[in-house]
Amino acid sequence: MDLASARTARAAALADARVQAALRLFAVHGLSAAERARQSAANANARGDDSDAKWWNDISVMLGQRRK
Repeated sequence: MDLASARTARAAALADARVQAALRLFAVHGLSAAERARQSAANANARGDDSDAKWWNDISVMLGQRRK
């Protein structure tokens, strides 16, 4: 597997992980899942954890959360 293929495969796996996380969050929190993800992103941002903040922000957007 060349480098470009490996990067594409990694990006696809990460996207799948985000979809799975979003679905699990929705299963637990229902219609408030997007707001929960937004709150988690804000908490991660406050801790200075940019990676976790991006993860939760991406999930929030995936679930339809509008930016405030």
